[in-house]
Amino acid sequence: MKNLRLITLLFLSFFVVTLASCDDDDEDKDPSRTDLLTAGLWTGNSVYYQGQDVSQFLRDSAQFEIKDLTTRFDKNGEYRETLGRTIVGTWEFANNEQDIIFDKGTNNELTVNVTRLTATEFYYEQDFQGTILEFRFLR
Repeated sequence: MKNLRLITLLFLSFFVVTLASCDDDDEDKDPSRTDLLTAGLWTGNSVYYQGQDVSQFLRDSAQFEIKDLTTRFDKNGEYRETLGRTIVGTWEFANNEQDIIFDKGTNNELTVNVTRLTATEFYYEQDFQGTILEFRFLR
């Protein structure tokens, strides 16, 4: 009888240890910035200048509709930007993943500063000849 109790106790101990080791560590990890950026299509929502939404001004004065702009980033370092026509190029993070360099090493090279990146929001600042504009995208 003592052996049966001991075997039962050992079995229960083994079972509890086995259950505790089944914890999935991946659930606790936050997605990487690359995972957030490449998870789907980003659609333009607004453009800000010095804290003010200038989307309507750009629509009226420059015929630029931010909501028609979409961008998709792929993990292989390629992006597709569509605004009437589609542009395909390369992208990479820089400066500890705070900046994105588009088309590095080409005449079209452009660096933007990522100001917000979540699963549903992607904001970056871009310098247009001394004027800093913040482009806001949603998913």
